[in-house]
Amino acid sequence: MKPGGGWALLAPLALGYGAAVSLRNTLYDKGLLPVQAPGPAVLSVGNLAAGGSGKTPLTLAFAHWLAKRAPELPLAIVSRGYGRRSHGVLVVADELGMILSPEEGGDEPALLAKELPGVPVIVAERRVEGIRTAAERFGARIVLLDDAFQHRAVGRDLDVVLLDETAPAWSWRLLPAGRLREPAGGLRRAQLVILSGGGPAALRRRVREWIGGYAPEAVVAEGSLGPRRLRVHGGEELYLPLERLRGLPVAAVCGIARPERFFHTLEALGASLIRRRALRDHAYPSTAERMKWKNDARRAGAKALVVTEKDAVKWPMEEGEPPVWVLETEWRWGAGREGVDDLLERFVETARRRGTLHNDK
Repeated sequence: MKPGGGWALLAPLALGYGAAVSLRNTLYDKGLLPVQAPGPAVLSVGNLAAGGSGKTPLTLAFAHWLAKRAPELPLAIVSRGYGRRSHGVLVVADELGMILSPEEGGDEPALLAKELPGVPVIVAERRVEGIRTAAERFGARIVLLDDAFQHRAVGRDLDVVLLDETAPAWSWRLLPAGRLREPAGGLRRAQLVILSGGGPAALRRRVREWIGGYAPEAVVAEGSLGPRRLRVHGGEELYLPLERLRGLPVAAVCGIARPERFFHTLEALGASLIRRRALRDHAYPSTAERMKWKNDARRAGAKALVVTEKDAVKWPMEEGEPPVWVLETEWRWGAGREGVDDLLERFVETARRRGTLHNDK
């Protein structure tokens, strides 16, 4: 919902939604709704708002850190698999590789599986069932939950929340008038809050003060997603430097929550963006649609069609001009990295102790 007269119409719905969510949180806080404590140590990555804030890339960064720091602790990832054309508990990838297509398992789980070979990736509406599968089938001692801050039926050892401090003012209202999934008081459950918008220093200071009013004990850090390199989408692993985009006429297609960020990144890298197409988040375009976009791009004079990593997992290795390039990204930490590392070290020790206690029984 964009700012304007519609806010007045949606305000009563937002109030009702907020009351329902607050009641649910109160019932969990008082122990009147059950919270299941799974065997593995659980790290949850989520946010207060609907839409993209970098949860999946941050989950990937945490997975790399944990795999390097504690290789003796088997790791698995559990996601809801939003947008997938399936239901129930499914293994997207095991130690040997991908099992399900992105359509069956979800585009973000497929991306995680591609970037984390050997790490089991599981999708489940009820996360506790996914965690149980990770522990029983794969012996997981650590489970990362992608987008699970509001999934309170599962206990967790480290709750991480991302906040985009640059989000427009209207988006800080509760759904459906804004983007907030729950009132800001939910931040009190977080041990780590990460500002992911890369906003001005003065804005970051104000938001840090605002966070302190709800979660004074939480570690607050900063980080963002940045461009890494270009990958030619094809059978071979061929990479190009970002400098190739300077002055180059390109077309861009993306199906993500914040398409304007993708387009802005390409323009900031010097690309001449002559065609742009924003799809709904998690969209699965047909072959006819993809070919139409490529033909449009070619007729417009584009030398490449650039897509995101999430879109690339759903884009077949098609031939023909223009070539499809994938803008690869990476998570980059800013201020507060030391506090993040300290929390992760304590999380690893929790996982080790829990495994020892389990083995002693």
